[in-house]
Amino acid sequence: MSIFAERSARLDRQRRFSRSKPGVVVEPLEGRKLLSQMDAMPHHAGHHGVEVGHAPATPRHEAHHSAEAHHSPATPRHEVHHSPGISRLDHHAPGENQGGEVKKEPRYFEIFDNIGKRPDLNAVRAKVELDEDRGMLVFEGEMQGKINTTPADASQNSLYVFGVNRGSPKAIAPFALRPGVKFDSVVVVSINNATGLSATVVDVTTGKRTSLSNDQIHIEGRKVSVEVDPSLLPTPAGGVPLASYTFNLWPRESGGPDKTIASFIPENSMAPISVEGHHHDD
Repeated sequence: MSIFAERSARLDRQRRFSRSKPGVVVEPLEGRKLLSQMDAMPHHAGHHGVEVGHAPATPRHEAHHSAEAHHSPATPRHEVHHSPGISRLDHHAPGENQGGEVKKEPRYFEIFDNIGKRPDLNAVRAKVELDEDRGMLVFEGEMQGKINTTPADASQNSLYVFGVNRGSPKAIAPFALRPGVKFDSVVVVSINNATGLSATVVDVTTGKRTSLSNDQIHIEGRKVSVEVDPSLLPTPAGGVPLASYTFNLWPRESGGPDKTIASFIPENSMAPISVEGHHHDD
């Protein structure tokens, strides 16, 4: 074989070997976005971080409610309002109300500093209902694991924070990784090794804080609930009627940086409250 023929054959083998290697396919725009987030986001193996698909063998499917969705170059990109959750909004039957009971598979917030270690803060169900017969708002949350009502030290403390959006123009969306969580008031149930059990309503627009009595708080197994007089959450200036309020629940270890938040439900949005015995249009 001539020198030129040998060189040609060697180059052909190299090209075939190069084509046989598995590659990572990242679209130009999404690739830049992933690279810009990789250094800033902590990496927790197996905990639903940003997922990069391997090609060409792996099929690519569109996911409507997940930040792990892989879009082909031809697919237009849209803002994912429920990302990266797997939560769903279960509506009541026609003739009753259409308030939402939100459920999801257990999933920690991706930057939580104790992933896998606090199932008592990993929310799987949440609901807020206006019980008009009793004249009370009932906030409910259910966790993956049993709630610890007697923490031995500060590392076992818990805060169950229900954010409520009453439609105020002053509503805030303070979580960079969950911009769909927007609220103007909070209802907080605290379990603290030093101060015990307590609950507070805070109006973010005015700064007013109201403590609730312990008989308004109920904890049983994996469930926490708290009853609130609707007069403590009045419609603010420019707001919406009570039946149109929305909510989100984020259990956390303590106040402070976002890494103390264990989970969100819904993942990146607000859910409508339920109005018992009444039909509620979103």
